[in-house]
Amino acid sequence: MKIKNNFVFLMILFLYACHHIDDTQYEKIYFKNLNQVQEMQLQEAKTKQDNTLPVQIAQTPVVAPQNITKEAEIQPTKTEIVIKTPEKQTPKKRKVKIGELTIESDSMTFNKQTSMAVFLNNVKLKSKGVNLSCNELRSVNYRDNAEAIGNVRVFYPEQKVKILCNRVKYSKSMSEVQAFDNVVAEKILDNNEKINLYADEIKYDVNTGEIIATRANKKVKIKLKDIVAFSDKVIYNELTDELELTGNPFARKQESTFISSKINIDINKRIIKLKENIWAKLFYTDFEDIKKEVEVEKNKN
Repeated sequence: MKIKNNFVFLMILFLYACHHIDDTQYEKIYFKNLNQVQEMQLQEAKTKQDNTLPVQIAQTPVVAPQNITKEAEIQPTKTEIVIKTPEKQTPKKRKVKIGELTIESDSMTFNKQTSMAVFLNNVKLKSKGVNLSCNELRSVNYRDNAEAIGNVRVFYPEQKVKILCNRVKYSKSMSEVQAFDNVVAEKILDNNEKINLYADEIKYDVNTGEIIATRANKKVKIKLKDIVAFSDKVIYNELTDELELTGNPFARKQESTFISSKINIDINKRIIKLKENIWAKLFYTDFEDIKKEVEVEKNKN
């Protein structure tokens, strides 16, 4: 009975002590720790200034109140982290010198009021870096920009790029070309294989090495050896040797079929990469052919 009474006395004493704990002391410790956490966040943000995703911490200072009662409501500090999305990187550029353009044709007319020159029949525009032929060429300054019409052929010998179409607009001394109407762009690779793009409109920038084919009425078509693909937009970069297909792309390699939201094709390895909403139909014989191709590449090395 004595032990039981002692136990009851100790429990009453413990509950009394708990009831009289100084809440103010623990709340001050809470605010002190919160300030230390914010200081650590600020220090960490400073050390990551070189990061591609810069982080800014916007904070409101925390000040511990002098007298805190049980009735006082604790408002935790809000720390807002703002992440800036990096800007899209522009394509890499190379320095390509086209050279001064010279022109010849069967006939030429000149309008003094508009300074417009019109070259007709067997028009040939030449320079060290590019050749163009067409039925008609209109320009105020053909050495900088012009519009070529009818049976247009453009060839960049160093880049091994050929463009055939019905109409071309060029600028910057033919370092940028925009082709329209039944456009065919052909790129000869280092291994002498060819990429052919068929489109309503194709843009070619010699300095960035990008060929951009877009749909106006019908889908862009790509042919690369055993790969045939269709898409609303195709970007081929000579510097990375990769095709990027967007806008309901569809690709076929031998008997296998691939559909996804985005398709990337490695030109050298002829690897097809699919991204999002993927559907594929694969054939075993295609895998056997791929194995043979891999063995051939190994033997070359």
